[in-house]
Amino acid sequence: MPFGLKNAGATFMRMIQKCLLTQISRNVEAYMDDIVVKSQKGSDLWADLAETFANLRRYDIKLNPSKCTFGVPCGKLLGFLVSKRGIDANPEKIGTILRMKHPVRVHDVQKLTACLAALSRFISRLGEKALPLYRLMKKSDKFEWTPEADTAFAELKALLSTQPVLAAPISKEPLLLYIAATGQVVSTGLTVEREEEGKAFRIQRPVYYPSEVLTPSKQRYPHYQKLVYGIYLTTKKVAHYFSDHSITVVSDAPLSEILHNRDATGRVAKWAIELLPLDIKFEAKKAIKSQAIADFIAEWIEQQLPTQVHSEHWTMFFDGSKMLNGSGAGIVLVSPRGDKLRYVLQIHFDSSNNEAEYEALLYGLRMAISLGIRRLIVYGDSDLVINQVMKEWDVRSPAMTGYCNAVRKLEKKFEGLELHHI
Repeated sequence: MPFGLKNAGATFMRMIQKCLLTQISRNVEAYMDDIVVKSQKGSDLWADLAETFANLRRYDIKLNPSKCTFGVPCGKLLGFLVSKRGIDANPEKIGTILRMKHPVRVHDVQKLTACLAALSRFISRLGEKALPLYRLMKKSDKFEWTPEADTAFAELKALLSTQPVLAAPISKEPLLLYIAATGQVVSTGLTVEREEEGKAFRIQRPVYYPSEVLTPSKQRYPHYQKLVYGIYLTTKKVAHYFSDHSITVVSDAPLSEILHNRDATGRVAKWAIELLPLDIKFEAKKAIKSQAIADFIAEWIEQQLPTQVHSEHWTMFFDGSKMLNGSGAGIVLVSPRGDKLRYVLQIHFDSSNNEAEYEALLYGLRMAISLGIRRLIVYGDSDLVINQVMKEWDVRSPAMTGYCNAVRKLEKKFEGLELHHI
């Protein structure tokens, strides 16, 4: 097939995938005209080769003997070294970074970050470790190499000099996902859990390290939303692992409750819908009994939960009003760390001032539930709404009765909910 023709590459790839459909990911990896037959044991090599040749013969595909190699313990595939140990980074790419001197202009920093991006899957929390380098790429009148960038550059060189190795998961093998979120970076770590000789417990080996430096708008996400975004981010970067494996998210945060919440709105609802078809389970750290990589778990678990604060509850302020041009409402949620989330609600139906106040309260409670908030103190300026919900005043209007009942249904989803009049 002449590869100069339009769509020849895609046509050839479809033919290879159809030809080796029953073998791909089991004992064959194929990309275009690069075909690798892999065997878990040396005794299986003949059977795997015979099966491959039989499938190629059925489609009348011929191989060039001068380009075929057999019985090799290690080989290069798509720029990576694949062996019994797992997937190794290409020593040539690592050597390029190790030989680099510290950059003296923005172009040198761009070249360095491009080299790091090629090895990003091997570096745990790359976005956080390389953040001082990314800051140097911002437009400025004068380039200045900072001490923070020099420290980060030295640490990355030391990390890459250890020749990191990733495990290659077997088809349908369960995987574990760890998530870390800081103010500017969300990182995840995909690992596989296996039994190894001489080990009393199962051992975890890294498979892939996705990471993303957040844009200013995403940096304002609440901490738990950043953790949920970490799951969504990983499904986009390594979708093939999620389609072929069962994934267990290891986190002490209530991520399952946030994603499976029927009252979720906005971006959380969008992520939940996209994650719904995938086989994703959630486990607390203490439920994982395997022997994990000590330094790997230590550096990830510390970032799973928000920093400890003196107050554990969130605070919400709500207000609704009727005006000549319609009704509206405003809600402000304040986290224990002092982060403020502001929401504005436009009411598109004819309502009284009290109904607008109730709509503001209901919308604020739904937003709090979607964020996984369990303890909430609510402040509002409507004497009627506060006293009716707190059962201090009787509810006589049928419209107010419906609103009050809706608030009490949502109240059951909190461990603690207090309402105060201001």
